[in-house]
Amino acid sequence: MVKKRCGTCRKRKPLDHFHRRSASPDGRQNNCKLCSKAIVKRWQQNNPEHFRALMKAWRARHPEHRAPAGEREQPLSQLAWWKRLVPAIRRLLQRKSVGA
Repeated sequence: MVKKRCGTCRKRKPLDHFHRRSASPDGRQNNCKLCSKAIVKRWQQNNPEHFRALMKAWRARHPEHRAPAGEREQPLSQLAWWKRLVPAIRRLLQRKSVGA
């Protein structure tokens, strides 16, 4: 398996831990996915006004990605699939605790 060293954390990781980048000689970014995510998160926190402006502009250019008011995400407690899943998880956990 081919590995690459991350430019930020300096750890050697498999290539699938790096985003693709066609301009790079090996076709991958210099930072691993985890470090790239941390870099972006840090930038967003340090530049909140700029980040909000970018997001507002993106939403204005892509109205098709906005869900209609009646179809926006509901809290987990109101979702039917979640209500069906919780009892199944409880039964599974009870079986495991009884068998342990």
